[in-house]
Amino acid sequence: TPVGHITFTLSSIHINSADISHTEAVLHQPSNVEASIKNANIALNAHWHYREDSWPHISDSGSVDVNARSISAAINILITTTKSGEPHVTSQSCSFNIGSLDVTFHGGASWLYNLFSSSIADSLKDAIKGQVLSIDNEFHKRRSESDSVYIGPEDGH
Repeated sequence: TPVGHITFTLSSIHINSADISHTEAVLHQPSNVEASIKNANIALNAHWHYREDSWPHISDSGSVDVNARSISAAINILITTTKSGEPHVTSQSCSFNIGSLDVTFHGGASWLYNLFSSSIADSLKDAIKGQVLSIDNEFHKRRSESDSVYIGPEDGH
């Protein structure tokens, strides 16, 4: 960053409300499952703190309210078994989107951070979507390595 290396922590994360009432799972023959969440909403608050790692060790802290609306997610999975009868799950497709995300800072120099809250929210939306889709990408990577992903105890028994 232009100001040097900064350590940022987010703690005391508290979910104030969550609405995941529009869910659906559809079973297709012989072994496909489509699961989806539509129009989900979540509101949370947390404590934030940052500190510049080098001199002059600038720091600040406060709280943040985050409201995500119109969240949608969908996954299509294939459930199979090996010749020995062990279950295997592979992801066929995955999608994730956050319709809108609002971030409001409180405390410290929040008046300044709130000037950039829409840019921060956009970056946060992209980061969350990237993390969710990277899980699916890892699933696909393992699938290409072994043709399916074993779901069970670590030792495979």
